[in-house]
Amino acid sequence: MKIVSGQQIILIADDEPQIRELLSLYFQKEGFSVTEAADGADAILKVQQLKPAMVILDIMMPVLDGLEACKQIRRISKVPVIMLTARAEDEDRI
Repeated sequence: MKIVSGQQIILIADDEPQIRELLSLYFQKEGFSVTEAADGADAILKVQQLKPAMVILDIMMPVLDGLEACKQIRRISKVPVIMLTARAEDEDRI
């Protein structure tokens, strides 16, 4: 997924700044460009504007939760989405 000239963008959407910062550090260390969103609505706008290579999306966010944001992202893009969750129930994790 890495590109030598012109880094691919990873979008990290999470309402917790510490989680965004930690994930950003890891992806930047691997050579990716990272952009962040603090809520689902902002994540959708950034997917439209920046066309990221991948989206890391928290399920529990303000304004628009991650599940609804993912549905809307799917209407406009086939970008790979990895969902983050603090929920422990099997049905939430699956």
